[in-house]
Amino acid sequence: MHVSQENGLKSPDSRYGNSSHFVSTGSWSSRLSILFILNHCPGYVLETHQYTLHLPQTQVVAPGFSEKVFELVWDTSTWIVLDLFKSEGWDAMAPGEEREVPNVPEITLRVTLGVLATASFGAPLGPQQDKETATGHGMSFVEAISYVSENIFWLLALPKFAYKLPIAKLQRIQRADRALRAYMHGMIATRREEILRGEVSAKHDLLNALIESSVQDTTGEDGSAAGGGGLSDDELVGNTWIFALAGHETSAHSLAFAIAYLAIHQDKQAWLYEELLDVFPADHTPVYSDYARLPRTLAVIYETLRLHPAVVYIPKYATEDTWLPDEPDVDDGEEGEGKRVFVPKGTQCGIDTVGLPRYWKNPDSFLPERFLEEYDRDAFAPFSAGARACIGRKFSEVENVCVLALLLRHYHVLPLSSKGSSDEALDKVDDTRINELLAERLLATKPGVTLTPKEIGVRLVKRRDGDVRAPML
Repeated sequence: MHVSQENGLKSPDSRYGNSSHFVSTGSWSSRLSILFILNHCPGYVLETHQYTLHLPQTQVVAPGFSEKVFELVWDTSTWIVLDLFKSEGWDAMAPGEEREVPNVPEITLRVTLGVLATASFGAPLGPQQDKETATGHGMSFVEAISYVSENIFWLLALPKFAYKLPIAKLQRIQRADRALRAYMHGMIATRREEILRGEVSAKHDLLNALIESSVQDTTGEDGSAAGGGGLSDDELVGNTWIFALAGHETSAHSLAFAIAYLAIHQDKQAWLYEELLDVFPADHTPVYSDYARLPRTLAVIYETLRLHPAVVYIPKYATEDTWLPDEPDVDDGEEGEGKRVFVPKGTQCGIDTVGLPRYWKNPDSFLPERFLEEYDRDAFAPFSAGARACIGRKFSEVENVCVLALLLRHYHVLPLSSKGSSDEALDKVDDTRINELLAERLLATKPGVTLTPKEIGVRLVKRRDGDVRAPML
């Protein structure tokens, strides 16, 4: 953890701080986020003197992440992945046949966008997603989500006046943003009225769950106003917007990195496939209860996040005086205790999520099985930690596990060379060097709002153990 206090007092005191003493603070990325929240998500509350975003309505929001929502995430992910196999022609491959996928992140972004549109906002599945355009909106709901999510950095960084410039791309971003918010306000108004009239909705998406939770918090048992802290329409838009779009890119990139790791480490892929073949025999229809039977798949996701966390630096500030270990492996000469740093209340700190792997045994090795045993929870923080930990963690986990499991169940993943074919040159070097060369190519990153893969090319080989069945939705 980085501490910005310049004159921190060092002491052999053995007391440790804990993650509940820290909340988000003001790095450049959080300041950009603040600009975005102020312009687009007025439902968030801002403590300006601390540059801190927080949700005083957490008790209202949390029930929205229910088992019904997670089941919808699973079913939606299943349908979208199996539909992807059809649209790409992969389902027609004969056992043993190969197909090249030159850029995996493009595929994973498409998948997570579909999950976002349906499981978060209730958009219809299938080709009609891209065709339905409400009067006056200028573009379809899914088109608006897609364009906004693809250009999220500009929305984070640019002030409002920039969109008045005669630049076609910026003007299109503005139109997409306006259309998306108009769609969301319209959906909220319609569903709120239905709920207040006592109509039972068949929708179990995140937005509907948040509206139901908010309505229940503001009305009494007889339907009268209870004066509670329910969310306003602006707050519902802001919260759902952030939950969904923050999870779209991060999930897509984490999936892409997981696929890359499995392409590099064929022994771990074989280990994972043992589980998948047991849970998904031929002609099995995937159901949400399968999720609990996929610990190896979740372990692969966790190990990927340990080595390639979506957010590389989590800003915090200390809410009270505490002590932190400073290089605990270095002896300071006093009874074997390492150095300690005193952190006064209000000190700006930050969790270096990329640096956390050094607290693990064999930190640079891809060993997903480590998560099937007891491990130090404080050394694993891809979803942050403490009071501001990611409330949508399980949403992401269910989606990632489902997508990765179905892909690896149907296809054996192999690396693709930069020239579009297998690397014959790799046959001339030992296995360790092969993995190093593949990692340099497949795990390379580029600047982005989150940790972003450059280009991950793989070959898919159709497996010989039959396919699963698509669920009825």
